[in-house]
Amino acid sequence: MTDRERQVLALIAEGHPNVKIGLELHLSEHTVKSHVRRIMRKLHARSRTHVVTIAYRRGYLSTQVSDSAMTGTRRDPVERP
Repeated sequence: MTDRERQVLALIAEGHPNVKIGLELHLSEHTVKSHVRRIMRKLHARSRTHVVTIAYRRGYLSTQVSDSAMTGTRRDPVERP
């Protein structure tokens, strides 16, 4: 999975719609949809929920609850090295 796909995946896991993901990552909605389709294909997932479930099981996503989920505020979705 590409770095960009991981970024999109993290925002899907936080429950963001494609439009919001596009705004956060400075991508068009069409480009986000393409990333989502590729992620779903790579993980053999049937839905966005299924994508998140598979991603957690395979270790693509951390099980830590994000700051935004706890406080309702946005945080930077991209982990920086």
